[in-house]
Amino acid sequence: NHLTAAMNYLEFYEETGEIEYLDRTKSSLKRVSETLRVSRVLEAVMETGERRMVSVAEIARKVGERYPEINVEVDGDCQVMADDGLFVVFDNLIQNSIKHGGAKNVRIRIKSSEQLCTIEVSDDGCGISDEFKDRIFERGFSTSGTGLGLFITKLILSRYDGEIQVEDSEPRGARFVIKIRKRGF
Repeated sequence: NHLTAAMNYLEFYEETGEIEYLDRTKSSLKRVSETLRVSRVLEAVMETGERRMVSVAEIARKVGERYPEINVEVDGDCQVMADDGLFVVFDNLIQNSIKHGGAKNVRIRIKSSEQLCTIEVSDDGCGISDEFKDRIFERGFSTSGTGLGLFITKLILSRYDGEIQVEDSEPRGARFVIKIRKRGF
């Protein structure tokens, strides 16, 4: 629907020359892009790929390389049983840091204990309002998006016997703590 709207707005622009139709085209194409991103994320949730032992740091670095406009720093490492859904988790968190927080730096700290892999993802963006912290993992909750990103992130992590929480970050920014139970260790 949004792609059809964009095509129609372009035709109107060609006929009238009114710049307003170009703005509407851009807006429609942004919605198409967001829809494609959400479709990719939903596909990762639905697809239960073969789980294997993976390096959390390696995945975090690979995802961080997709965002050259910001600095993504990864400290530590841990091995967990996961599939490609873990890429989606990091992609979602980094993308939210940029899109919603205006972050320029994301730091991912990974700590390994006997039973758990603890991952802290923090940024230097504007942070998350206290009024939203209790709702950000709810399906459909959004301040400017589809309301599925963090909900899906939570679903993916639950497949790995994991969890995610948002915590206060000092002096500013957003901070998420992920805990994934290790298997076979």
